[in-house]
Amino acid sequence: MFRIKNYLKIKKYRNLLFLSTIFLIISLFLMSITGKYADSVAGAPLNDIILDAIPRINLSFMYVHIYLFVLILIIAYPLFFYPEKLPFTIFAVALIATIRAIFNAMTHLGPPVEDVELILTGLPDILKGMYFKADLFFSGHVAIPTLGFFMFKERKIKWLWLFLIIVEILVNLFMHTHYSIDVFAAPFFSYAVFKFSQYIFKENERFKLNY
Repeated sequence: MFRIKNYLKIKKYRNLLFLSTIFLIISLFLMSITGKYADSVAGAPLNDIILDAIPRINLSFMYVHIYLFVLILIIAYPLFFYPEKLPFTIFAVALIATIRAIFNAMTHLGPPVEDVELILTGLPDILKGMYFKADLFFSGHVAIPTLGFFMFKERKIKWLWLFLIIVEILVNLFMHTHYSIDVFAAPFFSYAVFKFSQYIFKENERFKLNY
């Protein structure tokens, strides 16, 4: 049920929604800057015990479109069904993006594979400027659905998030777009971001309407 108009009547809700959205915009800007920097200083690729043991498979359609679905779902689900949690959700997503941006500037590993054309051919033109080869640690493809799993408690949506986590792990490993440490570290960062966001928002994690 679309109820956000009721929450927009609450001044504190509007303020937190505005600040969280600004934070998200800033985090995306930081990711763009550090992604370009990471690509420009990327070193040589390293061996990976898991990637070396599995074949590389072209799953570029899934890599692009499943992640786009994840990004839409993480915002659309609270927007339409739990608008009381929308500022909290946007803040947490922005925090993940900001932490990844910082790590992009700190780690200069080369990507496991150099030929990104397979991915870029499936990427919408509007998003090609946001794709970078060396923004590796940690995997946003895995971190965002894991965040959704922690944030939303309803049984059906939790099963969907779990399914998306497993798919993203497999797609990224078989595409060799991330080192295995990037993939398996992501859930730990998602949990840390979730708990930190709860601490920041405290009683404002979920707004309540007074009817």
